[in-house]
Amino acid sequence: MLECVREFTERGELVPDELTIRIFRDAVQRLAESRQFNAGEDTLVLDGIPRNVNQCRILDNDIRVVRIIHLVSFDAEAMVARLKKRAQLEGRKDDADEAVIRHRLDVYRRQTAPVLEYYPQSLVLEIDALGTPDEVAAAIQRRLLNQ
Repeated sequence: MLECVREFTERGELVPDELTIRIFRDAVQRLAESRQFNAGEDTLVLDGIPRNVNQCRILDNDIRVVRIIHLVSFDAEAMVARLKKRAQLEGRKDDADEAVIRHRLDVYRRQTAPVLEYYPQSLVLEIDALGTPDEVAAAIQRRLLNQ
């Protein structure tokens, strides 16, 4: 299954919805079975799902969205540079090819950005994505605590 996912990500494409949802549901089930997650009491922080409006619709009965942290960068060149650096640091093939990165940014604009319009704007917190990971995490924490 992971090899199939890798094929899509290395091209800068989204993994098909059916596979993405199956992976998500399986992961949540494993967490519940291992008692690391209790749906009645705990909150999951999701990263990378849902990635399009169809996934939002499919997951409407599975999740209750209480907040969306939208990491924003209006500087495409800075994002390309950051992803290329990540390729070097983490050995990620999907981040090494600039054409794939630019395609991924285009896929984001066409398919993922509309997710923000699916949910009420009152749930969305925009955070500058271009700081260090620690700076971005601190900004998220500040925004969540100061609501």
